[in-house]
Amino acid sequence: MPDPTPGRFSFRELEAGPRRDTAQAFHDIVTSVFVWLKDGPEKEEALAKLADARDAALKCAETMLR
Repeated sequence: MPDPTPGRFSFRELEAGPRRDTAQAFHDIVTSVFVWLKDGPEKEEALAKLADARDAALKCAETMLR
């Protein structure tokens, strides 16, 4: 299946390690949300909140590299 969320939740450009693993986990969740939930404002809100959560999780993963 092609990536339903190109760019927004990509992870393939990241080096192997905690940041990529974290980004891939969010990509997998977002793919499920994208595929299974019907379109509408609630879906968009869910995707926006997942984007915020991903950003916070990636910052946390960066600390693992120090």
